[in-house]
Amino acid sequence: MRDNSIDNDTFADRRFVTAVIAIMTAAFLLIQSGPGVTLSASVGGSGEGITPSGVEAAIEACDPAPFEQRPMCYHRIGNDLGLFYIDDISLALAECEQVPLRARLYCFEGIGEAIGYTTAPDIEASVQLCEQFPSSVRPYCYYGIGESYGCKIGTEPQIPVSLCSSLPSPARLYCSEGLGDAIGWKFGYDANLAMDRCDLLPDEDMQEKCKLNVGDRIFWRFGEKDGNARCSALSPDRAQSCLEGRGRFASWQTGSGIATE
Repeated sequence: MRDNSIDNDTFADRRFVTAVIAIMTAAFLLIQSGPGVTLSASVGGSGEGITPSGVEAAIEACDPAPFEQRPMCYHRIGNDLGLFYIDDISLALAECEQVPLRARLYCFEGIGEAIGYTTAPDIEASVQLCEQFPSSVRPYCYYGIGESYGCKIGTEPQIPVSLCSSLPSPARLYCSEGLGDAIGWKFGYDANLAMDRCDLLPDEDMQEKCKLNVGDRIFWRFGEKDGNARCSALSPDRAQSCLEGRGRFASWQTGSGIATE
């Protein structure tokens, strides 16, 4: 039985580490964006705790990042929170609530991804932690665990398929989307192989959500010209899904979230 209690010193230490890692991520993004953008966040500490708090500092680091890169920075905050507070996910969720509303879903999805990486292949443990999310944001945890299962256990496709298949609807659709995200990154070099893995899911709706996200990841990984070529070379039904998937992750940046509704 895990001891879920976290003393104040440990809590402060974890907030500090969360801030440092997220700021490093943000700094990398800012460096990549070129001149004219500066990183203003700093972290200080004392016996009284972190001022500003770890997440506050990380948010300050993410905010100046270019618009198209900011989601990944917030996602990384969620990753770090999920990893450091895995013994008490309620703490990670509470910290995510500090993230600006429009960016919060990235943070929740990042927690879900961390849960999957930490608990996979124990499907029951992964789902139990996602069940601690408020119902309004729980879908993003399912997306995250689908994504992390696909990345961590991509060579054993039946395990992530079993994860998504074990969930009730609509959770299984979010999980299938996350799985498609991972499949597109790992196997998008062979678009047919990636689509084959989506077809292991048990019903057409899940398969389609997976394929759409495979398409999106192919475009992200290989760019517009190569992405179009790879998708267009597929059979007509697969090509349509692959091409229609383009921009699905980018739609999060407009506040629309995952397109399952």
